[in-house]
Amino acid sequence: MTKTPFNEKELVVVRELPGFHGSAPKTVYDQPANFRENWIATLRDKEPWYLASALDFKNICPRISPDLRAKSMVTDAEGRYRYEGVETDFFGAEWIYLPASGAIEREGYRMMDDIEDWEDVLVFPNMDEWDWEAASAANKEYQSDPLFCPKTIMVTGYFERLISFVGFEDALICMAECMVDEDVAESVHKLFQKLTDFYCDYIRRMAKYFDIALLELHDDWGHQHAAMFSPETHREMILPYIKQITAQCHELGILYEQHSCGMVETIIPQMIEAGIDLWMGQPCNDKAMLVREYGDKICIGCELPMLPPEATDEEIHEAAVEWAATYLIPGKPCALSIEAAKNPNRDRFERELYVLSRKAFCGEE
Repeated sequence: MTKTPFNEKELVVVRELPGFHGSAPKTVYDQPANFRENWIATLRDKEPWYLASALDFKNICPRISPDLRAKSMVTDAEGRYRYEGVETDFFGAEWIYLPASGAIEREGYRMMDDIEDWEDVLVFPNMDEWDWEAASAANKEYQSDPLFCPKTIMVTGYFERLISFVGFEDALICMAECMVDEDVAESVHKLFQKLTDFYCDYIRRMAKYFDIALLELHDDWGHQHAAMFSPETHREMILPYIKQITAQCHELGILYEQHSCGMVETIIPQMIEAGIDLWMGQPCNDKAMLVREYGDKICIGCELPMLPPEATDEEIHEAAVEWAATYLIPGKPCALSIEAAKNPNRDRFERELYVLSRKAFCGEE
């Protein structure tokens, strides 16, 4: 696809959008493609018009989902969901909302002591009982803004779902046991396949009733210094199911983002093998290396330099030029992560990087 070269006339401000958690508003210029078009060009074609940003998404996370309600992730036309007391997720695990930290499982709650008991304990919800038509109608206008890239979130993947069933320590032990105990592995594989079938059904319904361009699945696989399990364990116990989820998304024309916090560099090759389009990650990972090594196969979310709010425009410009020299690689497009969205100079950096990325990806008149 031929891309329109950059022209200085584009820098006319056409809109200002709310910032992230109190940060400065996001400026929208007279850009040649809207956020949805640019994200698709970034992830599918590897040929964006300009540097994509996490702030370019508009989440549609409807309260029809018990998981979204329980985990304080509802984002829909009805406004903020009012949390009162204990909420239960898809499978009845009990969560409470704390204003200072968000949703956590209720203290002392434990669904089961042994994951091999899951078939006797878990009850999968009947999604036919949910009023999808009403939820779709209620959010039609909310989703009508053509600027944004519409995105939905599934808040619990596989490892985190284990945690919700048996607790963090036993979930880690379970993952290790799966590599040495055939009975445990067989039971967990059976659970993960049933979860996958359920998740794919949920994705198909979301695609039918809502306008979705990208789906993000939450499943943290790392801590500050390393992954929480080996690449071999991930390959055996999680990769087969992520492949099915990404395949379902791609069949529906939906792009796939893997949310996974922590140092997970060792798992990036398997993310690529799974067909994952986007991973934002955290700054404990070597993002510059990952963009160089893997940027033509997966889009990496990157952070911005930290300068004080009183930094001069010249300092911002120089830092942006240096950042662009490292991260703006044609054919290996990265994006600005949520962490970048929190940067005190984000809007000033975004203006500089809009120009630099337009020139890097499309040339200039």
